[in-house]
Amino acid sequence: MDESKLLNEFEKVSGTLFNPYIEEWKNQGKKVLGYNCSYFPEEIVHAAGLLPFRIRGTGCKDTTLADAYLARANCSFARACLEHLLQGQFDFLDSAVFVYSCDHMCTAHNSWKAQGKLALIENIISVPHTITEYGGKWYREEISNIKDRIEDHFDVTITDDRLREAIIAGNETQRLQKRLYELRMKSAPPITGSQSLGVLISESSMPKEEYNRLLKSLIEEIENNEGVSGFSHRLMIAGSVIDDPALLKIIEDTGGLLASDTLCFGARKS
Repeated sequence: MDESKLLNEFEKVSGTLFNPYIEEWKNQGKKVLGYNCSYFPEEIVHAAGLLPFRIRGTGCKDTTLADAYLARANCSFARACLEHLLQGQFDFLDSAVFVYSCDHMCTAHNSWKAQGKLALIENIISVPHTITEYGGKWYREEISNIKDRIEDHFDVTITDDRLREAIIAGNETQRLQKRLYELRMKSAPPITGSQSLGVLISESSMPKEEYNRLLKSLIEEIENNEGVSGFSHRLMIAGSVIDDPALLKIIEDTGGLLASDTLCFGARKS
């Protein structure tokens, strides 16, 4: 399969934290808000005129500094994110907001807050774990609360019109990502699982409109390609946070093809 310039672009974006798109955004005097989980409704950030950036451990080689705050028995992803904060890798963020996705990340949030290196939005968003009428009401109140806090923190107004525009852009992202997954269902898919993960990771660190434009162009470019063949098995990978496509490529280099997933940066997000 011929190497795609667009796939190379997504690979570069997913392989680093501070990418050229964020640099250009910051050079325009715009703000970046970090968040830690796919449960967070990034449309609110988009509607506020901010760039939502999903906090991740990309490129972390060890967690020497973070281990002083989070014991090594804790999740390596949470420790890697804290390590990046302590090393200054997240200095480009203007603030961050956390979702109570797990006890490990909640503990990491407390360490982030104690460091005082980044002005956190003073709220950990709770999410319901069972679908009930009360749970839905509670979650709506949580989202309304964080909307108010973002407005106060950045001195912005999130209008209904801006929210609608952000939701439309987000729905377009999901439509395109689902189309990408449909292409992976082909007998000879035009994109591998590791390449696909790189594309989806990139979405969390790029302006939405630019990402949608590039993803649409990529789909148009590859959808009629000959595709991948000669693999021994079609596999599905299940898990939570995997933010390094190289891990998936290890599997595919042995002859398997990752045709689908249930990852936080993958199907769970799209």
